[in-house]
Amino acid sequence: PKITTLPGLYLFSVGLLEPAHKLSSALGLEISKEQLCSTANLRSINLVMAIINAVLLHTLTSHIHGLKENYSEVLGIWSSFNISLLPVLFMFTFLYYTDPVSTAMVLLTYCLHLSGQDWLAAFAGCLSVLCRQTNIVWVFLAAAETAGALVISEVRVHQARTKHPPTLSLTMGGQLWELGVGLVDLARYP
Repeated sequence: PKITTLPGLYLFSVGLLEPAHKLSSALGLEISKEQLCSTANLRSINLVMAIINAVLLHTLTSHIHGLKENYSEVLGIWSSFNISLLPVLFMFTFLYYTDPVSTAMVLLTYCLHLSGQDWLAAFAGCLSVLCRQTNIVWVFLAAAETAGALVISEVRVHQARTKHPPTLSLTMGGQLWELGVGLVDLARYP
């Protein structure tokens, strides 16, 4: 009752350790649930997540910088490895704590967002918030980028249709008028 963290880390732990327990039982190895939930096994969850973080960082690095003229794949790997060893991530890799899992979910959210898989990005974002509530800020970043892209596409459609760019009045009255028009449009399309 005193834990205030959402159960994301614990759900990931069950999701990784339960199949390991079933596999060990199928192979005839008798491992009790208490042995399975040992400190070493629980900390190994964060070690696995640290490796996943390095892979996700490399995916982001190559996606963002991969098309640049002087991009080197080897330097991209070293850069990703270097970022994955930052003290905040590295120190919590050896503890049973939410940081590695939380970071992995945020990186996965952003990777999926950049690849255009917005529904999967939204699902990964929900999982990241289950790991740490403050991840909502990073989920909002991906959502804001998607909203920005939609606004830009609407502006381009408007420009193509009317043959002139949309204009907004910067006066207080003009802003209130635009707000009213926007609210009317929202009310018209529920």
